[in-house]
Amino acid sequence: MALSLAWTEEYFSVDGFRIAPYRYIIMVNQRWLDLVLGREKKRLSFVPLSPEQIPPDAKKVLEASFSLYVRNPQQAVNIWNQVKIYRLAGSQTLPFVRFGGQLDFAKPNEVFLLLVPNVHAMFNDNFLISVASSSELSFTGLEAAQKLVSERGLQNNIRVNYMAEEGILRAQLFAYFAWLRAGSLSALIVALAIAAIISAFIAAVLKAKRDFPLRLGGASWWMILRGRIAKEWLMGGALTVLIMALQGSDGWMAVALAGAMALLALPLVHIGAASWVFAKVSLRQL
Repeated sequence: MALSLAWTEEYFSVDGFRIAPYRYIIMVNQRWLDLVLGREKKRLSFVPLSPEQIPPDAKKVLEASFSLYVRNPQQAVNIWNQVKIYRLAGSQTLPFVRFGGQLDFAKPNEVFLLLVPNVHAMFNDNFLISVASSSELSFTGLEAAQKLVSERGLQNNIRVNYMAEEGILRAQLFAYFAWLRAGSLSALIVALAIAAIISAFIAAVLKAKRDFPLRLGGASWWMILRGRIAKEWLMGGALTVLIMALQGSDGWMAVALAGAMALLALPLVHIGAASWVFAKVSLRQL
């Protein structure tokens, strides 16, 4: 079974409680982390905390809640010896289930994480029924879940859906889209670099008759090339702004970064191309 149960800061604020600096208190078991993080687990650090580091209001509410959730009342007395407490650090978001089965993603610095041991051994049946009905408790593996339902004679009363797999797939897709975006940004930078080099080389060859005497006369490369560099800066800046506008708020930073790197590299590319053409012309090889 995979458990993911979340309390939001809005939930606590209704009664005037605060959980700052966190936005979410999320309770999961190891099975949930294994399912939704997979290989991405290395991009997320789990920093152990002590019970004294729990926000006071949250600790009060959680201890009262656990006394109702646990299977054995004695477990509530030593609850913080059984539940591990972490804050998160890193670049990977944490997928979790909101009440009602909606899958959401939290930034690491927003999460106060509770990691519970064996779900069935720790929590009573009333709690398990409650979280299962709100899609916060999931059975993993369709065939295994169907077999378990059949063994209990509940096949006519319980319908097994793909809900858990669908949510996990969404979490995995978000991770793949992040890698795809990084790959596309790298490809864009390489393509811009190749295009800039070819363009600068063609311009240097076409302007060789003009550039050669100016360079022989002592003019600096910047004085010779600033006109064409300025034109490409204007065109490149306008193109970058247009693409950023089309992207909207999603992904504009990557476009701005690629555009800035390309514009900053333009003078070096043009100077390199013009220097190469000048050397070839001097040696009568072009």
